[in-house]
Amino acid sequence: MLLSEKIPLLIAVLLLVLCESAVFGEETTQTFEAKKSVLINTVSGNCIIEKGPADEITATFVQHTRPKGAMRPRFHESSSVLELKEVIEGSSSGDSKWLVRVPEGTEIEYTTASGSFEVADMMGDFKVNTASGNIYIDNCSGVFDVNTASGDISATGIIIEDDAVFGTASGTVRVDLAETPEYDIRIGSASGRAILMYNGHEIKGNFEFSYRPGKGHIESPYDFDEEEEYHNGNQVYIKKSFVRGSDSPLIHIGTASGKAVLKK
Repeated sequence: MLLSEKIPLLIAVLLLVLCESAVFGEETTQTFEAKKSVLINTVSGNCIIEKGPADEITATFVQHTRPKGAMRPRFHESSSVLELKEVIEGSSSGDSKWLVRVPEGTEIEYTTASGSFEVADMMGDFKVNTASGNIYIDNCSGVFDVNTASGDISATGIIIEDDAVFGTASGTVRVDLAETPEYDIRIGSASGRAILMYNGHEIKGNFEFSYRPGKGHIESPYDFDEEEEYHNGNQVYIKKSFVRGSDSPLIHIGTASGKAVLKK
C-alpha cells in the first residue's frame, strides 16, 4: 500500500482513538444537604476528602474505565447519613476516584479493597479501612481509627481529640503530632515501621513498646522503667514501658518483626 493510500486509514484510526478517549473519562456530581456521616465504599476507587460549605455535601465520582458503563456511582441518603458506593457490572479496566466536600466535623467512614485515602486541613471523625491502599492525613484534628493491611499511613501535623488507632500489617505508620495528646494512642506495624513524632512538644504519659524478641526492634529517647514477657497467640512478645509526668494517656507503639520508634 502506498503512503498516500495509508494516510486516510491512519486518520480514521486516530479519530476512533480520540472518540474512545472522549468517553473514557466520565464524571458525575451530586449535591446533598449536610449529614452527620458520610460512608464511602469502593473496590479500588481512591477517595479525597475536602472541606466544603457548612450546609451541604458535594460528591463527585470520576472514572476512567472500559467498557463504558462498566462502573457507576450509587448515592443513597437518609436524614443523617449519606452513602456513596461504586457499582461494577461485569469485567472492566481502569480506575476511579471520589472527591467529597463536606462540612467540618462530619464523620467519614471509608472502606476499600485497594483504594487510597487523602484528607487535609479538616476537623472530623475519620474511620478508614483498606486492604492495600495508602492513607494520607495532613494537618487535621479529630478522631482517628485508621487501618490498612499492606499500605502506608502518613499522618502529619495532627491533633488527637479522642482515643486513636493507626495500624498496618506490612507498611509504615508515621504519626506526626501538632501538640501533646491527652488521649490514648495505639500505633502498630507488624513487619514495617511504627513511628510517633512529638516535634518538640511535651512528652508525657504511660509509654509502652512491644516487639518479638530477635525479630523486632524499638527506639526510645528515654530509659525504660519496666520490662515483661507475654504471649500473643503462640508468639512471645516483650513489652517495655516508662512513665513521664503522668500515667495517662496510654501511648502504645508496637511491632512484631519491624521497628517501633518514639521521637522527641
